[in-house]
Amino acid sequence: MKNRFITLCLCLGANLLALAYDVEIGGIYYNLNSSTQTATVTQKNYTNTSAYIGHVVIPEQITHNGVQYTVTEIGEWALRYSDVESVVIPTTITQIGERAFEGCHSLTTMYYNAVRCSVDSWWLKPENLREVVFGEDVQSVPSGLFANAGKLKIVRFNARNCREGWMASALGYNGSTGKWSTHIDSMFIGDSVLYIPSNLCYEMDSLRYVRMGQSVRVIGEYAFRACPLLTELELPPMLDSIMTGGLQGLRGITDLYLPKSLRYVADIGFDATFEAIFTAESITDINNIQTPTSTHTDKVLINNRIFIRLSNGQLYTIEGLKVPNF
Repeated sequence: MKNRFITLCLCLGANLLALAYDVEIGGIYYNLNSSTQTATVTQKNYTNTSAYIGHVVIPEQITHNGVQYTVTEIGEWALRYSDVESVVIPTTITQIGERAFEGCHSLTTMYYNAVRCSVDSWWLKPENLREVVFGEDVQSVPSGLFANAGKLKIVRFNARNCREGWMASALGYNGSTGKWSTHIDSMFIGDSVLYIPSNLCYEMDSLRYVRMGQSVRVIGEYAFRACPLLTELELPPMLDSIMTGGLQGLRGITDLYLPKSLRYVADIGFDATFEAIFTAESITDINNIQTPTSTHTDKVLINNRIFIRLSNGQLYTIEGLKVPNF
């Protein structure tokens, strides 16, 4: 009787392992929802040993028994403890489950294309992730997406019209330090990007290098606020507007050259920590240039007129007339 019970348990365990997924297509394991015709990427089994290897491309759709399913989720623990080295997340993904990348020690690169996606928790745990590439169709960067990715250094941001992209929030909050867990060293903004999202690099105290694409028209609110290690910044030639706080608090930058295309700088769009700001006749609106932190006096060229900025932050023309606002 005892032997029969043990045999039954072993059989049930084997069946549970076998039932970890509904179908395998192209080396990827899925659970299917026939009522919604959607598919969820899942584990091969509950150890996931050798389930995913190398470069994994998750498709937008799959076909099984003549029925087409849209791939909308990456399930809990889906790729954990596998040997995946890079992963492509398609535009159709709307949900990523807890610990989806836990123990993926070889995973160093992620190609993220989800238009809008939510994350179950801040425990996806891609610990060795070093580079992330955002696709053109991405419209938001969810909080916690890269939580515990302590080795993430490079972001290539190609989202054309993303409005929600706070990278520090995607990296997660460090309760022990009371700061956002920023590790990113370099940000490359692609040539297809028109709008740099609000808060994209807000309070990223690790950021040292930014390359902006040639097509950028707008720098969103607080997009690069408080990035103390950033010492150089070249603005794109077609830039039209700098929104509130877009370049505020960049203490490491001493010279900033504004392109001829620039027409609008919002309230505290940048502050007077820059030693020199050169712009062209096209600019029509500059408000509230903030008080410098240093005591030096410098020159500002606005609309081809030279102004002197004193240490109290006030602007005077060469003739000594105060300029209230632009």
